[in-house]
Amino acid sequence: MLLALAVAVVAGVVFLAAQARGRNPMVPLELLRARTMALSATIGFALNVGFYGMIFLLGLYLQQEQGLSPMATRLAFLPMTRC
Repeated sequence: MLLALAVAVVAGVVFLAAQARGRNPMVPLELLRARTMALSATIGFALNVGFYGMIFLLGLYLQQEQGLSPMATRLAFLPMTRC
C-alpha cells in the first residue's frame, strides 16, 4: 500500500513538472492557482472519497454484519445507480 502511495506521489510530481515545462500543457498551472478552481477540486475530491468509501464500508457491513450474500449486496446497491 505504501508503495502504491509512493508511486502516486512520484507520478503526480512528474506530471506537474511536465505540465510546467511544456509549451502546450493539458492542465495550465495558472488554472490550479485560481482559488475557485482549487476549492472546487478539493470539494470534488472529498465527495468522491466519501462516496467510494461509503460503498466499500457499506458493502462490508451488509455482508459481514447483516449476513447478506454478495448477490444480495449487489442488489442492495442497485438503487444508488439510478442517479
